[in-house]
This record gives sequence, C-alpha cells and structure tokens, in this order.
Amino acid sequence: MTSSLSRRRLLSSAVAVAGVGLFGAAARARAASLPDVGQTFDLSLNVFGATMMVNLPPPLPTLNFLGSRTLKITSVGDGQVGYQTLAFTLQASHPLFGAITLALPEEGDAGSGTLQMPNGDVLDTWHQPMTMTLERCADCSGPFRFDTVAAARWQGSMPAFPPPAQGTGADGSPTGGVLYQNQEPIGFGLPGSAAGTQARAWKGGNQPNPDCPGCTLSNPLPGQVTGGGADQYVQLQGMNANQGLLTS
Repeated sequence: MTSSLSRRRLLSSAVAVAGVGLFGAAARARAASLPDVGQTFDLSLNVFGATMMVNLPPPLPTLNFLGSRTLKITSVGDGQVGYQTLAFTLQASHPLFGAITLALPEEGDAGSGTLQMPNGDVLDTWHQPMTMTLERCADCSGPFRFDTVAAARWQGSMPAFPPPAQGTGADGSPTGGVLYQNQEPIGFGLPGSAAGTQARAWKGGNQPNPDCPGCTLSNPLPGQVTGGGADQYVQLQGMNANQGLLTS
C-alpha cells in the first residue's frame, strides 16, 4: 500500500513538473514570436473606398489613401509589447478638395499600440491621433486643417509580426499584407479639439477659413459632437487599412 501511494505521488509530481515545463515552453514560444525592444518597422499602408462625411448632399466623397507608418518597440509586458509611432502619413485626392493628407499631429501624442498573442496569432492594436490637411475647398484656397477629436483605432491579426510585404497580382489586385479593421469612424474637429491639446490660432479666427464662410468645411456636421463637446467638421468612415512590411 505504501509503495503504491509513493508511486502515485511520484507520478503526480512528475506530471505537475511536466505541465509547468510545457507551460513555460509555450510562454517562451509566444514571447519569442514578439519583437524585441528597440526594433523599428516600416509598414506600407493603403485604404480603398473610405467615405468622407462633410456638409454635402449625397453622394459623399469616396477616397483611396496610400501611405506608410514607422513604429518602434518601446516596452515589454506580460504577454505583450508596446510601441510608439515615429512616422505616419496617408494621402488621397479629390476634385473638390485637392490633396488630402493625414499625418502626425503637430503637438501631443504621436500614436502608440500593443502587440499581443491572445490566441496564438499576433494581435496589433493601434491608436493614432492625426491632423487632416485639405488643399482647398472648391474655389476657396486652403490649406484647411483639422485634428482628430479622439485617436483613430485599428486592429489587425496575423501569424507573426511584421505583416508580409504587399504586392500586386497579375490582374492588378493587391496581394500580401494584413487587413487592419478600423474600430469606429474617425472624427475631425478644429485644431486643438483633442483632449489634452491647446487650441491653435488659425487664419486669425475660429473657423477653418473665415474668408470663405460658404465652404462646406466651414460648418460642423449636424449632430456629430464628441463626448468632450468638440464639434466634428469631417468624419472618415470605412478606413480599413491593408498593411505590409515596407521593403526598399
């Protein structure tokens, strides 16, 4: 009886030790799949068929953006790493507004994100405040500038980070990369609208262009006010972005 109990105890201990070892190996494998602190990545970006909500009757402008972003891994935590945005730009064009550029804000938070492995794949959660610059508004000269009232948010899942490089198929369709889903519409208000920023003087007045009050960009969108009380003048919807490692 004593011998049998001893064997069972030894077996139980061995199983427990093996379980700890397997768990530790799995944790190490997950950690090894995430980038190291200090690594920098350049990613290409494209957004097709985004809708720009402004004070215009339907059909609303539809935009295709091309651009890139650069991020640097800055921290490591429990099952995740954090990163900071070093560079970001997206550009589109429209007959009414000319060149439309999204870029890092002039001040404040430059953007950040986390890479986690909740289910075996890498989940990238990206937060990006930005400034929108429109070249013109019909016959009104610009530039017209707006800040995000809250940072834009994207999520993308992939077997490993970074996502594979993007390419073009024989029929011209895009290949490679990973689709990042935009988590909610991106609202833009007057410069300094975002929480924690200070309103900046612009063309000597509080309107985007006081010399052109009839421009659609000079009036906020009806019913689009953020929780912080900031009016939205422009909103981008359907900003799902395909991203891939940018190769030289």
